[in-house]
Amino acid sequence: MSMFTLRDIFTFIGQNDNETLKNYYDKCYDNLKELNKRSNFLSLLIIIIFGFYFFSTSVKKIEIIGFEIEQKIILITAPLLLSFFILEWCLIARRRRELMKAAKHIGIKLFKIDDIFNNYPFPYFGLHSRNIMPFSFLIEIFNVEFKNKINAWLLLVLIVSMFIGIPIFIAYTLYISFTKFSLTWQIIGCNLLSAFCLLQIILFYASEIKAMIFMIKDDAVFIYQINNPAPVPSPASPTES
Repeated sequence: MSMFTLRDIFTFIGQNDNETLKNYYDKCYDNLKELNKRSNFLSLLIIIIFGFYFFSTSVKKIEIIGFEIEQKIILITAPLLLSFFILEWCLIARRRRELMKAAKHIGIKLFKIDDIFNNYPFPYFGLHSRNIMPFSFLIEIFNVEFKNKINAWLLLVLIVSMFIGIPIFIAYTLYISFTKFSLTWQIIGCNLLSAFCLLQIILFYASEIKAMIFMIKDDAVFIYQINNPAPVPSPASPTES
């Protein structure tokens, strides 16, 4: 699946008047605010499930809204819960990224924000472009010393570690669920759904990486063309015609 490139966004901006862009920006803002809430909630759920799984030996029995949950249930259901919530988190992250990128440049146009060159790279957001967006933890963390090479490498290592580590960990939880307990149709069904979600996460990663590479290359070409416009040829003189 393709991603918004700067070329796509600037073409859209050029084809619409300010009123249309304002309506589009408002819809992006509202959707982004709701998706940020959902993403934060999913992040909290994922962290809690990770915590219960890692410290499952210390958990004999817990009670949630009146239901007693034993260690065995945690180990059996963790693959499905983790894979499903992480898949949804990934899909939301893609939509949030598209909304943030589009809303940023439409906002720059509508509010006549200066320093446009520093606002081209994604996920960099200048001060004004951050102020016109809903708060996002990822936006803020990505824009801490954005041009600092150490911070850039740390973020790159974190992203790569997540991309590699999450599928491996889910596969490990699946292996434990398949081998540690007597297989019943409930456990088999739960694990098959987990495997389906895990496969979707892997396919999502493959699609995103391919689309990201294309987007980065096209954005770099577009930025170069904006900063180095081709000279307009002068009209031929009568003697040259």
